[in-house]
Amino acid sequence: CEPDIQCHNVTVPAGATSATFTISTQPVSFTFNLNVFAFFPDDPAERAEELLLISPDAIPRMSSLSLDPEFVVGGNPSTGTVRLTAVAPAGGATVALSSDNTKVATVPRSVTVPEGQTRATFQVSTKRVDDFRSVFIIGRINETERGATLTVGPAPATTTSRSPQ
Repeated sequence: CEPDIQCHNVTVPAGATSATFTISTQPVSFTFNLNVFAFFPDDPAERAEELLLISPDAIPRMSSLSLDPEFVVGGNPSTGTVRLTAVAPAGGATVALSSDNTKVATVPRSVTVPEGQTRATFQVSTKRVDDFRSVFIIGRINETERGATLTVGPAPATTTSRSPQ
């Protein structure tokens, strides 16, 4: 074998025409091709080649972040939901959260998507405001981020009426 190539022997049993073997992979952050070659040591010119595509699809990335409701009166909460492109691995997947205006709306530092799941929810707390404010809530995991806008409004004005005496 050449120095930068990993070689392994597979024995084809007597009387058989094939043998099976396992190729172990590790999670990757980008897609790449792995060339797999097979040949007989006695006749290296007689060889076969297959291409194995290794993809990051198993690595959970942000699919979306949504808020329900998208408009609240200040002082009331909204529920955020993060969705991943793949199920969370053993131990879960932690999504970092942030708000671009913590004077109006706050979120936990992170939310964990449970193992085997693709989504998790979190609470957005808001403060009372005198006029309408937009707050951008962001979720980040594995070099991807998604966000959603929450509009926080003032409480409706209350009027009192007197009946004539």
